[in-house]
Amino acid sequence: YDLFGWWFLRNQHYIIAAISNFFQRTGIVKLIIPIASGKGGVGKSVITANLGFSLAKLGHQVIVADLDFGGANLHNYLGLKNNNPGLGEFLRDRSDSLTNLIVPTFHPNLQFLPGEGATPFMADLNVMARRRLLVELHQLPAEIILLDLSAGCNALTLDFFNTSQTGLQITRPESPSVMNLLEFLRQTIYHRLLHYLSKDRNLLNQIRNSLFQPINSVPIVTMREVLQLYWTV
Repeated sequence: YDLFGWWFLRNQHYIIAAISNFFQRTGIVKLIIPIASGKGGVGKSVITANLGFSLAKLGHQVIVADLDFGGANLHNYLGLKNNNPGLGEFLRDRSDSLTNLIVPTFHPNLQFLPGEGATPFMADLNVMARRRLLVELHQLPAEIILLDLSAGCNALTLDFFNTSQTGLQITRPESPSVMNLLEFLRQTIYHRLLHYLSKDRNLLNQIRNSLFQPINSVPIVTMREVLQLYWTV
């Protein structure tokens, strides 16, 4: 393990304790935790597998789902072969439920939902396919569902990350990784903001204009100015 892997193995109990306390405090019976990163190769899948195993050891019923479309490899970190039908079967209507695709692992409380890396263009899901998949994810039979998402901040990844009020964003102590994390945070906020304000067409158009204005615009209209104008009306 490198320095990052060593740090996580030494400190993952803080994350696990926070999740367990969340269940006790809120009484919620199901928790979906998307795990994302602005940059690839930062340990996202390693953390997903280790966190899932640690929570399973505590007695939680856990499913780890590989939602890295086009680059699914979570099975490697669970010691499983890549020969199980996955999300592609569901999206191509060969399986009517994600539950039918769940694969057991080495721990009785930990199950695996395989991803899709063999079928071309799976990363370009239309809106209806995304909504159908999100509904099925919420119906999986587990207390905790960990979603191993694609790296970067494409629209598909943002949709799945914003499906829950909780989530983990993984980075490393390196400038490119930290900068990509900040960009992911920015895109996440914009994505949620556009969703929450979708019924106010006037404000939505102003926000979009502020996002897509040329960099040499004079004067530059910032997102903060648009929102301050909205809240003072």
